[in-house]
Amino acid sequence: IYALGAQWTDHLYGGGFKMGIPKAQLSLNEKPFFEQCLERMPFNHWRYVNCYMDHPVFEETDKKNIKLFIDDGNPLGIYPVAKNKGRFLVENGKSYSFKLVVNDFEGHSDSVTIKIIGANEGFEILKEPITKQHYDKGISKYFYPLKSSELTFGDELFSIKVNIPARVLYDTIDFRIGKSIENKGGNVILTKINGNQVYDIMDSNIPVHDTLWVAFNPEKHIALADKYLIVRLTASGSKKPEGGKWNEGWLIAGTKFLGRFYMDIDTTLPEIKQVKFSQRKFSAIVTDNLSGIKSITTTVDGKWILTEYETKENLIFGIIPNFIESGRHQFELIIEDERGNKNIFKQTILL
Repeated sequence: IYALGAQWTDHLYGGGFKMGIPKAQLSLNEKPFFEQCLERMPFNHWRYVNCYMDHPVFEETDKKNIKLFIDDGNPLGIYPVAKNKGRFLVENGKSYSFKLVVNDFEGHSDSVTIKIIGANEGFEILKEPITKQHYDKGISKYFYPLKSSELTFGDELFSIKVNIPARVLYDTIDFRIGKSIENKGGNVILTKINGNQVYDIMDSNIPVHDTLWVAFNPEKHIALADKYLIVRLTASGSKKPEGGKWNEGWLIAGTKFLGRFYMDIDTTLPEIKQVKFSQRKFSAIVTDNLSGIKSITTTVDGKWILTEYETKENLIFGIIPNFIESGRHQFELIIEDERGNKNIFKQTILL
């Protein structure tokens, strides 16, 4: 079974500006086969753009392929014509003529015609989907977008459970969990961060619509359990804390991503640096190495002071109000991360 995708661009007045294509019509052997009409999108459906474009292809090749077919979990009502949801069977020796016509907002159009001839020989068949990876002793199960699904994987270190509620996935997926591996110097090795095994929970190329649940259950007792959290490893290698709460031996975290996950401990205090005072103004740089900053408390002589936090710059700042009279005072700044690690800065200031 096959389906088509296409890339298109609408240039505005021949310049560098680009517009969208609101209408595309696909015919098969001169008969209407598939049509999409995207003139407007309800605000509450904006995330469904994830099933309008082929995300695995975009993530791996940076090419924006628009799907000329409908995913199993796609609820968008923008398809006036959709024979077999845009999918078709190619039989040996038969010819299939497709014509794609696209229209811009002003009614200008362009078209392309392609012909497909069924043949059992003469080309190489893609053996694996673009999102498939090789796993070390992994496990798989079909997940369906309109049903809640759950899968548990276990090894000598952890039991790992994934629960995905209905309507979180956009399409039917051969869902997989397994140990993450990498190629170093021609050798395939297990991926570890700080000695912690990383696990592939499907693939980060697969978008999801809402929260799913990832849970780790250690096979052995661990000390300082409240300091542990689930961490997601991005394609670029960045660490993204997903947190987690303990429930009957499971550390459970909600996330809106698939990809690589592992469990790690955070016992490091947040860092406070570059504390500056200018009359009644104050500022500082605050960072945390893993779990993320949970709270910021600023006081002068024990009285709470409003403090603003610019997360992108790791910058906190504020103004000591006038109800704090001029003179010598005790300034205190407390930074606590998501795992209860606190750093306290104190300084005597003169207003």
